[in-house]
Amino acid sequence: MLKINNDGDFTKMTFTTCPELEILLREITNEIIDSGDNKNIKKVYENCLEEYPILKNYSLIIGTNDTKNDYFHKTITNNLNEKSFYDYNTKQDICINHPFMDYTNILFLSKNHLKNNLPTFDYTVFVDSNAINFFHKFYMSPKENKNTYIDFIIKNKVDMNYLPYILEDYINKHHKNPQFKRTWDKIKSFEIVNNFDKEYYTLTGKIKFDQKLLESEGYNSVRNFIEDKKFYFANFFERKNAKEIILPNKSLYYSGKKVIDFNGYFSQYWLIYGYVLNILIEKHSKNSTEDKIHNILKNMCSNGQELKHILYFAYLYFERDFELELNKFFNFDFVTQSYDEVLEKARNITWDIFLYITTQNFLTKPLKRVGDIEFKADIGIPLFLTEDKKLYNSFIKHYSLQIVIVDETSDLRPFNGLSTKMQLDYSFMDMLISFHSKYINEHIRKKIIFKKFKKTSNVYAIRLLFKERMERKFKKFWLLK
Repeated sequence: MLKINNDGDFTKMTFTTCPELEILLREITNEIIDSGDNKNIKKVYENCLEEYPILKNYSLIIGTNDTKNDYFHKTITNNLNEKSFYDYNTKQDICINHPFMDYTNILFLSKNHLKNNLPTFDYTVFVDSNAINFFHKFYMSPKENKNTYIDFIIKNKVDMNYLPYILEDYINKHHKNPQFKRTWDKIKSFEIVNNFDKEYYTLTGKIKFDQKLLESEGYNSVRNFIEDKKFYFANFFERKNAKEIILPNKSLYYSGKKVIDFNGYFSQYWLIYGYVLNILIEKHSKNSTEDKIHNILKNMCSNGQELKHILYFAYLYFERDFELELNKFFNFDFVTQSYDEVLEKARNITWDIFLYITTQNFLTKPLKRVGDIEFKADIGIPLFLTEDKKLYNSFIKHYSLQIVIVDETSDLRPFNGLSTKMQLDYSFMDMLISFHSKYINEHIRKKIIFKKFKKTSNVYAIRLLFKERMERKFKKFWLLK
């Protein structure tokens, strides 16, 4: 079970950089281009660490296609790079992806793993509302209706996690009281499929809960197992820390010692929402594409987080919208849609992006609970399962990572990612270079903003102010259009 980390200190959440890191990345990139050999890439990292001790603060996760060396983790090869599975119930493909889809292997370089001290990996498949429906339909359907994804999870022991679905359920106004029982019915179906007895299924084609797993984790019934997970995802603290408070009409409220501040947790949602409005405004402005990218990037710098996924999507949207059919996902119609309808559409698109980006945090913070035991791997591989082809084709597939830089100076392990496709898009990269040449004092402005909010307990303060500012700008844009 994935646990959610929450911290109100912006200084711990912000990725810090140094000139020596730029040197390391340049050397690593040159070696990837020259040889692509894992041993040579590792040697470059070791040499840079020896010359620049400050680089011990950073780890690198690199996608490669060199699988010759046993030092490196190989299970990503072939199995996890399948991009879609056919579901005979819905007659549709369900898509799976992870940040390193263009590669067969992952190389982890860290000061703690240079002498054959193998890093630990953790794979988790995150499912959204579309995917949860997929499992529910499969569980409720005649069992002769097989699908290739079920074959996949039998062959590869991967964990599945419904955090994106429960987050969506938490704030979705359509999922309130009338839908409550239906929500839990779907979760029950999902958990049974997620933990089914694979040997029994192979022999009979029927699904039943894995009794051995149930007993090994200390549960006396399937219901208790599902209820325990359900309780955690509904309240985000352990049942053992729960205090029952009786409310009117005999309803119960649970409070706990580790309650999540949802305003803080969802602050990135409002940040992304601000960027969606930002992109819409720039799309219809008379600025050059370079100026449009610079304007968005200025906001990203002042907000303390450069979301390259979104920045590169914006660039493609400005330059190649119809060629890549991005408008199928980012489809706004200012002629037929009212102002409120456009904002509602912006929030829905934001939610799709937010869920996907949220799962990417599992890369550096793969913390789970199995029974009462917590397990934290060095690297998490977040796989995202969805039937939403518009999201996949328009947003996800254009940003495959090659290098992830992890800042190890904070327990939250903030990270920055470099995309293969983005790095090879020289026009876009030139715009980033020109930005840093043109706005050399941006980091000073960021420090001033962050200093103002450094002691606040409201983790969402900066992001909420940005969201409100972009709403005001969008309102002016709408009135003038």
